Amino acid sequence: MPTDTSTARKSKKPYITRKSTPRKPSQRWSTIYFKWVEVDFEDKLKIVMQSLPVDVNSRNRLIVEELTSLNSILPKLQTKFSTEFYSRMRDLAHEIASSSGGILGMGNKVGDEEAQYVELPMIKKPA
Repeated sequence: MPTDTSTARKSKKPYITRKSTPRKPSQRWSTIYFKWVEVDFEDKLKIVMQSLPVDVNSRNRLIVEELTSLNSILPKLQTKFSTEFYSRMRDLAHEIASSSGGILGMGNKVGDEEAQYVELPMIKKPA
């Protein structure tokens, strides 16, 4: 039995170790978030779409209210995450708006009505 207790302590390994795994630059929090959200996304989206009003103005007003509620949430999150999340939401809005419209993929794909929403003016840019 060793008399030096420091040697004996060093040789013992803890049962549980916490290793922080280094993240690749592409593995950002928002990427992880969107991968988590995409599980059953289509089914969830269909449920939400069915619950929205049929009237376009009422539907748009409700969606704007929901998106505006992010203004009270984003400041409470880590700045890096909220900034990247906001940026990705805007990218997504642009992709959705330009996914239809135009003739044979040419011309202005974003309609006038969509244009007022595509920049997500109801969400304050996180600082």
